Parts: sequence; structure tokens; C-alpha cells
Amino acid sequence: MSEPLLRDHIGTAIRRHRKARGFSLRDVEARAGISIAHISDAERGNKEISSEYLAALLVALDVSLSRLLMDASALALASETPNREWMEVTLS
Repeated sequence: MSEPLLRDHIGTAIRRHRKARGFSLRDVEARAGISIAHISDAERGNKEISSEYLAALLVALDVSLSRLLMDASALALASETPNREWMEVTLS
């Protein structure tokens, strides 16, 4: 199995923020002006999301870009198999 792409982690973070706010895909479609199909594809990591669509989603979800990227980074780190030797050298 291949490593997840950045778009996978960003999509998961978007989905988590959407669900945390109790929004359906239809709610976000109405708030962001983006089709349900496109939002769903982005959340599942099936398509790259443009910066314009990402900006609209961030406004619709009331989340900052930095927060979303921090969440996506945390997901990426959690999915990695830690290499203890590398971590010790890097964190020293």
C-alpha cells in the first residue's frame, strides 16, 4: 500500500472540521458554493483541491488555513511508522 498523499490528510482534516460543526455535505455546499461531489472527492483525497475551493471551504467551516494544515500535519505524523533513530537525531 502506498503512503497517503497530502491531499488525503487535508481531506480528512476538512471532514473532521465539517463533522465537528455538525454540518452535512449539503450545508457546506450551500455555505461554500462548491458541489457536494467536489467536497466529497476532496474529503476522500480523490482529487486535489484548488486554493480557491480550499479558501471557500475554510470560510464555510470557520477554520483558519494554519489550523487545517496543523491538523493535516498531525494526521500525517500519526500515520507514519516512527523511526526512533531518526527521531533521536532530529530531536537532539
